[in-house]
Amino acid sequence: MEEQNPEFAAMCLAPAFDSTVPLPAFPRPGDVFAAPEAEEFPGGKGLNVARWLAVRGRRAALGGLLGEGDAGAFAAEMERTGIADRMARVPGRVRRNELFAAPGGDFKVNRPSYPWLSAADAPGALALGRLAPDGAPPPRVAVLTGSMPKAVGKGFYAEAAKRFAALGAAVALDASGDALRLGLAARPAVVKPNRAEAEGVLGFSLAADGDVVRALRLLLDSAAAVVLSDGATGCWFATRGDAGSGPFVRFMPSPRVDAVDPTGAGDTMLAEFLHRRHPAGAPDPDPGAPVSEDAMRWAVAAGAAAATTRGATPPDPALVQALFAAAGPSRPSRGA
Repeated sequence: MEEQNPEFAAMCLAPAFDSTVPLPAFPRPGDVFAAPEAEEFPGGKGLNVARWLAVRGRRAALGGLLGEGDAGAFAAEMERTGIADRMARVPGRVRRNELFAAPGGDFKVNRPSYPWLSAADAPGALALGRLAPDGAPPPRVAVLTGSMPKAVGKGFYAEAAKRFAALGAAVALDASGDALRLGLAARPAVVKPNRAEAEGVLGFSLAADGDVVRALRLLLDSAAAVVLSDGATGCWFATRGDAGSGPFVRFMPSPRVDAVDPTGAGDTMLAEFLHRRHPAGAPDPDPGAPVSEDAMRWAVAAGAAAATTRGATPPDPALVQALFAAAGPSRPSRGA
């Protein structure tokens, strides 16, 4: 499905087939399990974001790199969900990632994406040219999220953020390591690290609430708003605030759920946040304006609901609605 003027454009440089493999017990050295056949779901962080925005009735386009060997399955998923397909085709197949879930815990195997591509193939320029073609109307929001093939280069998100910002789009960045560090230099409107990703780019532990608040303030030097996911406990939201009021910092506890698979939970939370932050038919807020209580509640509700499904399957909107009613209120810290 092609959409000439999407509201949201998401980048997915490392799509994957995600699957969850249930195990009877957490493995020990030498264990052999007869695991059941696991169902594969087309996924990847950018696709997860675009898919939830489409569920919410928003116009979304997906760009990135799509292996020709699996293009049919991903194109069918985009057609089914109403996402405009702007992915650049590259040789080969997409990666396969597995979450192994056991009563004693779980672990995940993420494979590298398109290791056969080289810088000479210019995959980053190819993907960006498809998602943001010259002369096309810009999206309201560009979402740069997920890992990338080595051939793309660690500075790609910084380059893409500058290009989208120059077109007038708000940029949301969800990355890690050098891609996050370099991307912050492009001053995105929103940055969404998790706790470990923030620790990695800032260089100190976020064990205590005071450390988290310090991290949020440092990240606000580069981004107008920060959404820092904190696993099953909830999420921190911070913005630069209104003139004269100082930074806005709140923690929104997550409603409790029977989690099955965290794959896609953070992506769904980010998508719901952007859906509420940039409502259809309404003007965009000042990038540093405080986040509404309802927007925070909806975001953590969507993330929690996504953790109840296997693979990258979107949650039931009715469950999100129920969890929204159970979420909150926000508070200055986790322990307040």
